Parts: sequence; C-alpha cells; structure tokens
Amino acid sequence: MALSKVTVTSSIDEQGIAVVRVEGAIVTNLSGTDAAPVMKEILHKSNPPRVILNLANVRYLDSYSFNWIIKLMKECEKGEGMFAISDPNDDIMALFDLSSFGKAVPVYATEQDAREAMLGGDDSKRIANE
Repeated sequence: MALSKVTVTSSIDEQGIAVVRVEGAIVTNLSGTDAAPVMKEILHKSNPPRVILNLANVRYLDSYSFNWIIKLMKECEKGEGMFAISDPNDDIMALFDLSSFGKAVPVYATEQDAREAMLGGDDSKRIANE
C-alpha cells in the first residue's frame, strides 16, 4: 500500500467554528502530518474550541489516526468545546462502521450538518453506528 502526500488546510468562520480539511488518499498516523500543528494552534486559540475535521478527500485512516482523533475530541471537550468529523466517504465510513468509531465520535455527512449541530445543539443528522 503506497502512502500518499497529505495536505491540510483550515479556516475559522465568523461563529468561531474551525474546519480542518485533510487531503491524502492513504493516511497513516495523522498526528505525524501537518494536521497536528494546525489542530494544536486551533485548540489553543479557540475558546471554546469547536472543530470539524473534514475527511472528504481521505480514503483510508489507520488506527493511530483514530486514536489521535479521540484525543482531539477529548481536548475539545475539556475546553468546553465540540469536535466532529464531516464528509466521510464510503471507504472511511466502512472503517468507522467496522470499529464502531462513529459511536464515540460525532460523524456527519456534510460540514453543514456538523456546523448546524454545533450551533444549534441538534445532532439528529449525526451518522450513528447501530
């Protein structure tokens, strides 16, 4: 399995919600990519931290990445904030379903669904593993 280059971009909207977009077909150890310093900066500058991790352009994540995502979510919650994943493709959703990851971390089909949940507290559009 060949690894792909990982590109990370971020933005913070007028409501203080940060969106971090990761691009790279095969991502191993997400914490070892440019995503780590971007997330660290967002977590330290935002009060409370509200972060959406957009995975639309990621086809595979390894277990190290899953662990890092859980740590990010806990960090956000510790700061009275919120964390969510958005735009998982079918391959990522299959991994989330297999591991029941979606039960632990809020996952939404779109950034807009995640944003609405953060702003309004309605998580009815959350993708849940049964």
